[in-house]
Amino acid sequence: MAASYRKGSFFVFKRFIFIKIIALIIALLFTISTNVYAVVPGYDSNKTIEQANLADDVFTLQTKIDIKNNSNNTINNVKVNLSLLGIDDSFQELLKEEFSKKPTQIGEKQYHARVATFSFDSLEPKQTKTLVIENVINIHSKNNGIVEEDILEYLEPANKIESDHPDIIKQAQALTNNLDNDYEKAKSIYAFVRDNINYDLQSPYRNKGALSAFVTQEGVCEEYASLFVALCRASEIPARIVNGFADPKANGETWNKSANEALSLNQYRHSWAEFYTEDKGWLPADPTFDSPNKGMKYFGSIPYPSHIAQNYHDLPLQLSYQGPRGLPLEVNWDNKMIFNKFVN
Repeated sequence: MAASYRKGSFFVFKRFIFIKIIALIIALLFTISTNVYAVVPGYDSNKTIEQANLADDVFTLQTKIDIKNNSNNTINNVKVNLSLLGIDDSFQELLKEEFSKKPTQIGEKQYHARVATFSFDSLEPKQTKTLVIENVINIHSKNNGIVEEDILEYLEPANKIESDHPDIIKQAQALTNNLDNDYEKAKSIYAFVRDNINYDLQSPYRNKGALSAFVTQEGVCEEYASLFVALCRASEIPARIVNGFADPKANGETWNKSANEALSLNQYRHSWAEFYTEDKGWLPADPTFDSPNKGMKYFGSIPYPSHIAQNYHDLPLQLSYQGPRGLPLEVNWDNKMIFNKFVN
């Protein structure tokens, strides 16, 4: 009888443990599912993914940032400032934005660049904290016709966009003097940039900007974009650099994956440009993509879903903390594209 009682107690105990485990799992799932923060300031919250034009391409852009404390001391009051995806681009629409941790602040910098601040009370020795940001985006083949209210800042010289340099001004005048409208002027500038820079990933002048590109005639995508923007601004045409990702096949084929498949975007970083006209709004220009064939396919349009715009002002990630001097924090950054199940 006693043995039978102990056996029954054992099964009751097992059942109790099983119920506790199930309850714990449910609690964890609830915690995970509710620990997602959707924050898109000033954005139409009634817009849903289902309203997207599925003739276009809908993707999830996932950014994952690991912050590790490599020291043997606790680090306190850790703050992370990083750039967020732009709300809307001429050929791209932000449908949804989620954070694994709620930002303490979202602000705006030059060129309407959104910057989020995330705070951690502490990082224990060797501990890693992870931030995940997911953006669901819709890539169009047709211009959204976005009209900018304030374009004056896109006419000013800036770091690596030396539109006030005498040589840049002189070249801009030579390219646009006999042309009547901004579209034709930008087209002339585009052809000049396309034909007069040698693309070289190993160039010592890569990522040096507009004036360097004009003088050395070599560089990478940043040089093509920077020189185009500088010459446009020198011609009183509003223009800006777009930072993001692009399919090297130039047709979006690289993005054509199975539903829910993920692709690392770290090797697809790219810069191109946009210029502004009063009648058409912001229009894209990617002389890098047209340089091999001397074409005009990527002037004024993006014919394929090949480009993913991230921002117009590529601000570096910034960290602040209270703790030991030196570099105790290690940051690893990964961008992935997840192919949504409803993509055509």
